[in-house]
Amino acid sequence: MSLSLKEVKDKCNEDRFFAYDSWHDRVFVPPAIYVTWFCLKIGISGNAVSWISGLVAVIGGYFLTYDDRVIVLVGSFGYILWYFLDYVDGAVARFNKKGSVAGQYIDWMMHVISHVAIVCGITLGAMNSTGTWILPFVILGIIASCLPYARFSMAWFSICMEQQQRRVKNLDVQMDKKVVEKIPANFFPYIIIRKFSSALFHENYLIFILPIVATLELFNLFEPIDLRVVFTICAGAIYFPIQAIEVHRLATCNKIQKAYLELFSPDHKPNLPDDHFFT
Repeated sequence: MSLSLKEVKDKCNEDRFFAYDSWHDRVFVPPAIYVTWFCLKIGISGNAVSWISGLVAVIGGYFLTYDDRVIVLVGSFGYILWYFLDYVDGAVARFNKKGSVAGQYIDWMMHVISHVAIVCGITLGAMNSTGTWILPFVILGIIASCLPYARFSMAWFSICMEQQQRRVKNLDVQMDKKVVEKIPANFFPYIIIRKFSSALFHENYLIFILPIVATLELFNLFEPIDLRVVFTICAGAIYFPIQAIEVHRLATCNKIQKAYLELFSPDHKPNLPDDHFFT
């Protein structure tokens, strides 16, 4: 297959719903074009790239459990490599005109797999380093790592289930009542803690934090503290409660009910990605 980089770049940008306009895009898109070109040359599908990206993250998570700091440093790049390949899989699919709902599903599943794998690696590495007393924080941290995407995906699953049940009962898909979204109270300490949690655990930042911290630890700059232990305690004591509160807010502030009405309303034009993430 004779392909130019310009041709790959132009075609991969076609039919993309969201523009490449964030600073992450400016960092990752240019090199991703070269990898996309290579994948197209050797015939790897977009879904295959997605699965490879998930595998890379799982291997990275496994390496993070080691006591050898060089291996931990190598593992810390597993998350950022997954993030990078997440730019490649969709580009390959769009170029081959094989973008699909199933492809989006696999892509989103890799987000869950990668995040859980990395958090598991860090927390299990902390337990290997310090002992079983940290196990409650390990368990809560791993549960919390499942919730950022699960709280949205299960909300949409609930919306679809409600619609299907109403159809089975021969009811109007649209519910008659109006739903007013409740604005939750945001206390200043909670806002600060939530922002700290997002900065420390969100994939957009953790992909960079991990290699930096692993590099600093390689040179014993935090001796005798193992920062995986600090991370794990924060995961159990902060990340989990924040995620639990956000799940509760999503359920009690009428956001899901409002999303149901808007999804099946012929007059509502979706505001993406805000509607998707109930923001």
